[in-house]
Amino acid sequence: MTLAHLPTQAQVITNQQLGFVSDAEGFIFLSAFLTGRIFGHVANESGFPAVIKRLWTRALRLYGYHLFPLGIAFTVVAAVAIHTKRPGVQGLLDFYLAHPIHA
Repeated sequence: MTLAHLPTQAQVITNQQLGFVSDAEGFIFLSAFLTGRIFGHVANESGFPAVIKRLWTRALRLYGYHLFPLGIAFTVVAAVAIHTKRPGVQGLLDFYLAHPIHA
């Protein structure tokens, strides 16, 4: 999943579908399947309110994990993009570089 989103030559290989399933569909299916397997046991043992609480806790933790690399991308990587003038990285951060306050 990470290789599919990086602006490198690895995209040629990773952007191909596997049969009838794209990367996004496969990721969503695996996420839903594992969530059902994990929290299905919790629902049987503790009830539905416990599942809701744990799912919200998990979602907030995952969003926190997502915000950390985004913060690095919009600070460190943006600074490197400005100084090295790499078009692949500048293209990804184009709007942020043009309008940093609004972005």
